Amino acid sequence: MYSFTAHKKPPLLRCLCACGRSYIIEEMYACFNGNHAVCRFCLSQSIHNYNCRNCKEAVYPADAHEVRNLCSKCVSCPVCKNALQLMTKTDSSKTKLFYYGCQFCFYSTVSNKLTSPKVEELLNKILKQFINNVDPKQVEYERVKKEYVGQQTEYKQCTS
Repeated sequence: MYSFTAHKKPPLLRCLCACGRSYIIEEMYACFNGNHAVCRFCLSQSIHNYNCRNCKEAVYPADAHEVRNLCSKCVSCPVCKNALQLMTKTDSSKTKLFYYGCQFCFYSTVSNKLTSPKVEELLNKILKQFINNVDPKQVEYERVKKEYVGQQTEYKQCTS
């Protein structure tokens, strides 16, 4: 909060809030809904929109819960749950193909034969694939993880 102690000068302008309290102009907040100022006690907060956690695109509050605060263009990795990045490659016929790849666990949609010359087609293919069935690499990852955790507990029991 603003303080005049360093300036040793009394404030020249005081504003009256709707609640009846008097404040200096630096302690008032502008209201976006109307053209008036409110004090910190009359202030109410509201969220106008959410942002996608990957690309920072605006997601409206009505849609944010449904899509888990992600926009329609962002895809998460089925193995490590990080954001997949859009990448390109050219095939033997010199056509440009789009695919998604993870920079953390080296997962790519090429292994599932999910490539497309158009980004929109690729997104539709991925959504159909991930909604209808589970990715085989994710199943293998979960199996290896469970086996590793089991070995760790056995090792701890042997050393204790």
